[in-house]
Amino acid sequence: MPESVLASNLLRRLRIAFVAAFVAVHVSLLVATQTTHDPAASATLVGTALRYYEALTGADNTFSFFAPHVAGQAYSQVIEAGPSGQRRVTTYARATTEGDLRVIAFSLGMQQQGLFDLLGYSFAANAFRHSDATEVTVRLGYYKIPKLTEPGAEPMPEVIYTGKYVREVSGT
Repeated sequence: MPESVLASNLLRRLRIAFVAAFVAVHVSLLVATQTTHDPAASATLVGTALRYYEALTGADNTFSFFAPHVAGQAYSQVIEAGPSGQRRVTTYARATTEGDLRVIAFSLGMQQQGLFDLLGYSFAANAFRHSDATEVTVRLGYYKIPKLTEPGAEPMPEVIYTGKYVREVSGT
């Protein structure tokens, strides 16, 4: 057999071996993510790494049975309290652009507290800029979609960040 044919066969076998090894590792990690939902296990380095892999691959089933690769609907709620005690609640259940949705979904999946603070500051600054509110509370979260085995169940809001912001009054 000519050397070029042997080299071609070797490369093809190496590619097949690489793909098979990748699939085996991927499936093993997916199985591991489904068996380690104990909060104590998630606090370890391995558990944290598995949670990141789960969020990265969509294996966390955040959209339950219907579409395991789609995150639950993110939402934000801004509660403004005015100087005379009146309150105004604004809930944003949809992101304004696809980019906003990706940032929110990524931050929800990875639980990045620093990013939540930045989103909270942004919502509060916008509320202070456009109203006479003296206090703004920002809540960020997502709707937990019920499983198919729970007929008639409604999506439940899951609050994962709450920030309270107070307008500084100068001259007092």
